Amino acid sequence: MRGVVRPESRKQLSSFFDLLAPVPIDHLIWQAVENLAWQLDRSGRVLPLLDLVIAVCALHAGAAVLTNDKHFTLIPQLELASW
Repeated sequence: MRGVVRPESRKQLSSFFDLLAPVPIDHLIWQAVENLAWQLDRSGRVLPLLDLVIAVCALHAGAAVLTNDKHFTLIPQLELASW
């Protein structure tokens, strides 16, 4: 939401957050984030931490990530949806 400029767009976009399934972030999620980051880093693909957390939560929940962010295309087995 930080990158949304117009207040109308922010209001409209914020309503989509009500549709998200909550994924508890416990030590197993953090371990999976650490493992994914390590694997990607070793292959020269260094992604932002928040993108890795989102990806691991989506993988854990069996959900797709709705995004146009190219970072997510670098994550194996992650299902993507775009608009």
